[in-house]
Amino acid sequence: MLKRLAIFLTAFVKEQLDTARQKERPKLRIELEDVKLNLADSPEMVLVDCKIRNYDGSVEFIIANLCGCWIGETAESEERQRPAFSMNLPAVLGLSDNPLEPTIVLADEDRVVDVTLWNRDDPRIESVRRGEKSIYVSGFVMYKNIFDKTWTLGFKETYTVQILGHGLTAGRWSREGDADNYERKELPKEKAEPPSPN
Repeated sequence: MLKRLAIFLTAFVKEQLDTARQKERPKLRIELEDVKLNLADSPEMVLVDCKIRNYDGSVEFIIANLCGCWIGETAESEERQRPAFSMNLPAVLGLSDNPLEPTIVLADEDRVVDVTLWNRDDPRIESVRRGEKSIYVSGFVMYKNIFDKTWTLGFKETYTVQILGHGLTAGRWSREGDADNYERKELPKEKAEPPSPN
């Protein structure tokens, strides 16, 4: 009888701990916003505004992040080196904190970022306006929860302009597939090192 009670209590405690871990797990989401391609103050940088939210769980402790942004063929297979830079995120993000608003900077094919890099008549920018090429954003945020578990938010999205006719256009972001977009992926403790951006 006592043995059965001990087994029951052990299973009950384990279930309660698992439930607590699930509730305390931070959950991140990244939202990419519209890209301004008119470059009114040409030459200038092309910026991608975004928001990173902690939308459930507990406090998260950010331990690494990288993000790349580049122009590529709209239907290209992404097997190339990424121009990756830190997003300069804070070390801690709580559930009730305002969203982080890092700015992602478009780099050129040589992985250069500069305040005078892009002009409004640049043929690479014009090819995006015409829907011939797209802007890619790819990166990750690695973080730990209060149980010292390591998780990674990975993201890869493509910004493509659609030609609607009568001089109208509309740009939108689309995900690049489940392999590159994942949330709350737990890594084994011995492998909890920042993934390579390449």
